Amino acid sequence: MLLKWVERQNLPCLHDTIGLTGGEPLLHTPFLVELLPQVRSVTSLPVYLETGGHRPEQLDTILPYIDSMGMDFKLPSTSGESR
Repeated sequence: MLLKWVERQNLPCLHDTIGLTGGEPLLHTPFLVELLPQVRSVTSLPVYLETGGHRPEQLDTILPYIDSMGMDFKLPSTSGESR
């Protein structure tokens, strides 16, 4: 259903990027691993990721599908995570 919506929005000159923002998009890595290759198949729009940068393993998983990224580093006390 989401992919169909992306297809409907893929009109010339309407959008210049697909943005993944949050919360924290990397909390949904399994979903993004499935979605992003499909998005690439229906649009040539670049994909932008906005992340806190505290989930490097998840980032590594979806990095092949990301064209640009904004990373807002957080202190460990913000997320309760040790890295």
